[in-house]
Amino acid sequence: MEDLWYFDFLHEDELLRYSQGQMSSIAILDTGIDTHATFPVAFNPEKSIDLTGYNSINDNDGHGTMCAAAIKGKGDLIRGIAPQTDLQVIKAYEKEEALSSGSLIKGLQQAIDNSADIISMSLELRSINSQQNIDLLSRLIKQAREKEIIMVCAIGNRSAEPEIRDDIYLGLFNDCFSVGSVNDHKSVSEVTIISHNCKILVPGENIRVVRNNNEISSETSTSIATAIASALVSLLLSYIKENGMSIKPYELLEIIKTKADLLQYRHPPSGDIFPFKVFNPLATFQYLKQKQS
Repeated sequence: MEDLWYFDFLHEDELLRYSQGQMSSIAILDTGIDTHATFPVAFNPEKSIDLTGYNSINDNDGHGTMCAAAIKGKGDLIRGIAPQTDLQVIKAYEKEEALSSGSLIKGLQQAIDNSADIISMSLELRSINSQQNIDLLSRLIKQAREKEIIMVCAIGNRSAEPEIRDDIYLGLFNDCFSVGSVNDHKSVSEVTIISHNCKILVPGENIRVVRNNNEISSETSTSIATAIASALVSLLLSYIKENGMSIKPYELLEIIKTKADLLQYRHPPSGDIFPFKVFNPLATFQYLKQKQS
């Protein structure tokens, strides 16, 4: 099916022969997860928490469920990229457009305290307009890096609305592993914010997703690209742990960028060339295997 092209693009069947993510963990900061539908997404209840005041991690939006299902899978509806990874659900906001700075900061601190290997965030910062909160976020992101926690964040979606700024995503922080979207023709998706801060491109255009109540649709966003990127990093981290390799998480990110496929992109308004990198997880696994021997 057309919206499953990314499995072949990533060589997913081959990746799962290396690892299924069983020795790594992802904390996903989002709108929660659909806990009522059949075919629930498997998650770690002991390390999952609601920070919105509703005392439930149930997803009333669908965005969190979409990202979690891409990582772990959802029954027969969709395969997960990293089906055995330990998923920690941190419900930081109720709706996509209703994120508060307090919930985000608490969520990020919770993920750090949980000692997750990866923190996956596809969050907009529209409501975080104080420099004090921006500074606090910067300190938390640096704290995560010091603890060797990888922050996988969306570089952001370009908006057609002129009143909405493009510089409001966590992916624009330097210490984040910032993710943009690539399509099945190996071109930069139009939705991706064009920035030199973008560390990697991952499939994020016309992707099959499952939202609340098992609703299946096709998604194009840097959010879904970020979820897929988080799952891929989880597979690689798990492989390193399973095989007792001495590669540290941020060393892995450098290897990922080294083994990525180069994609030269000319930005139409300015004519500037952006040397984007397309995640090649199979080449990264092959390098790790060679280094192991």
